[in-house]
Amino acid sequence: MTHSSVTDLFDLLDQSRHLPYYRLEVRSDPFFGLFLPKLLESHCQVPICPRVIPEFPLKQNDSNRANTVDYFALSKDREHGFLVELKTDKDSYKPDQAQRLQKASEKGMKALLHGLQDKAKAAAKNAHKRKKYFHLLKALENLDLIELPDNLEAKVHPPVGKNGSSKCFDDIKIIGNPRLKVVYIQPENARNSENCIDFREFAACIKDHGDLGAMFACYLLKWVIPAGDIVK
Repeated sequence: MTHSSVTDLFDLLDQSRHLPYYRLEVRSDPFFGLFLPKLLESHCQVPICPRVIPEFPLKQNDSNRANTVDYFALSKDREHGFLVELKTDKDSYKPDQAQRLQKASEKGMKALLHGLQDKAKAAAKNAHKRKKYFHLLKALENLDLIELPDNLEAKVHPPVGKNGSSKCFDDIKIIGNPRLKVVYIQPENARNSENCIDFREFAACIKDHGDLGAMFACYLLKWVIPAGDIVK
């Protein structure tokens, strides 16, 4: 990708964000996720694993349904976990969502991982969903939060003509239990909360992190201005 094409991409995001139904959060998600470990390291003063899990499922109580948080990140010492919610519009903050995230953090990581195990078991009869949950579980194993049985991959991908079984997820061992913290990334820290990282702080953190970091930082400062406002 050439420099001009990257500039064109960011210009397109910047222009489109002013439209009524355009969701900047979804389109810009890879850039936020790419620089998230560096940002959390700077803000929280703890080394962060480079692997961040986007759209992390949070199983609902007494239901097989799940809400998601935009990112899950983990400190390298496995002592601190972060449920990170991205907001690119000041009106995107919803008190009920904030309450759900806070309750999820209070439940603790082991409870969230047990919920994921239950979700994976429920999805086992659907080959497509089962395989996707396997990738999520592998990502969590690579973070040393769970331990998967050696034969799980073979059971997730059974021979043609055989069905996968929900029992293939029964032997997952949950071995990590980091303390959880909810973090918001949004244009401005209107509530002056230590759990909120605004776009100015984000831009300052990454502006010297290569050409892409410098360019993203420039647009983050533009995105502090609310969508729809006239930029002079």
